[in-house]
Amino acid sequence: MSSKLTQANLVAYIATAKALPFFIIAQGDNDCQVPWGQSQELADALAKVGNTANLTILPGAAHADGRFESTQSAPDLTLLASVFGR
Repeated sequence: MSSKLTQANLVAYIATAKALPFFIIAQGDNDCQVPWGQSQELADALAKVGNTANLTILPGAAHADGRFESTQSAPDLTLLASVFGR
């Protein structure tokens, strides 16, 4: 992997991070710009170090698909409220 790709890959920073935030990852399985496997890789790497990640793969969704907002916003806000106790 080239140096620039390594620098852009969040997975490369997880093992050495001093602190990690809660992650909400939403990905379409029909995304032609970012393969959904990269989101799975990120979620798996976070789980490996004991971090919590909420991964949703939307069937048939493309990159920046409008269904993300219509299907994920309310559940994500509810999840964030539970994580942050509000």
